[in-house]
Amino acid sequence: MLGEDTEEETLKGSFNAACVWGRISVVAAGPIFNFILAFLLAMIVVAVVGYEPPEVMKVERGSQAEAAGLKPGDMIREYQGYSIDLGKDLYIYTYLNQPKEETVHLTVERNGKKMDLSYEPDISVRYLMGFNRKNMETLEVGSLIPGMPLEEAGLKAGDVITSINGTALPDGKAYEEYIKKNPLSDQPIDITYLR
Repeated sequence: MLGEDTEEETLKGSFNAACVWGRISVVAAGPIFNFILAFLLAMIVVAVVGYEPPEVMKVERGSQAEAAGLKPGDMIREYQGYSIDLGKDLYIYTYLNQPKEETVHLTVERNGKKMDLSYEPDISVRYLMGFNRKNMETLEVGSLIPGMPLEEAGLKAGDVITSINGTALPDGKAYEEYIKKNPLSDQPIDITYLR
């Protein structure tokens, strides 16, 4: 900055010639505007990506969750003792953590009041084939999870799954519908794929 390298005299208008408050404001301006920029960028990301609250959309009739008192519109605030802020938090937690307990413990917010609910899940074990799709439209294997069934069966990245148990799966949507109607279990399945 002007005047920083001058030892003989302080030049008028230089940083060193400014009053103390003037120098403090110049030094503080950088970090302050970095925080403002970070806040604005976060707002832009939320506006573009969206915010998905942890709201219960549907409760199956006759399910254990319904019997425990869970209702559509409830906001899930805690799941198994873990704080939940976004719908994706709950999805990620349940996807990565196989149930260790037989009872699900929830804290939900309904009409501004928090309630603790507990119930035994209808399905206590989630079975996974262990692959990630290259994109959501196809069944091309993007990557395999080590130690999971498809890797152990010998599939490789780039293989395209064409059917499960004789049911043709032309695209990702057909796969999702198949899995909804035929949840995976501990029983072996037959997979046809192209390499």
